Amino acid sequence: MFFDDTCYLLPFEDATQAALVHALLCSEPVRQLLDSLKYPGAKRPITKKLLQRIDLAATLQECDLDELVESASNSLKNSVTEQDIETLAQALDPTVIDLAAGEGQLTLI
Repeated sequence: MFFDDTCYLLPFEDATQAALVHALLCSEPVRQLLDSLKYPGAKRPITKKLLQRIDLAATLQECDLDELVESASNSLKNSVTEQDIETLAQALDPTVIDLAAGEGQLTLI
């Protein structure tokens, strides 16, 4: 982590949700989005406007459930469950959540 004269904070009351959002923000879909939209020669290649384009609910649909759980669990040094992911998904988008049984993908319906 590197702090400059500008930094952004996402506050959480729950460490599990913070770890899950961290895992989402470090996921391949977000990395690909940032790589495709940032300006490498700019003073600040990643801007507030660029960060605001990240759709966490859509990213959650694209991520592999097992990888997300593993990444978040490693951050917390304890287990993250599918229920934790469902709780996060509901916080991101208040629709009904359906976990595809045995497929390791989270689907928002």
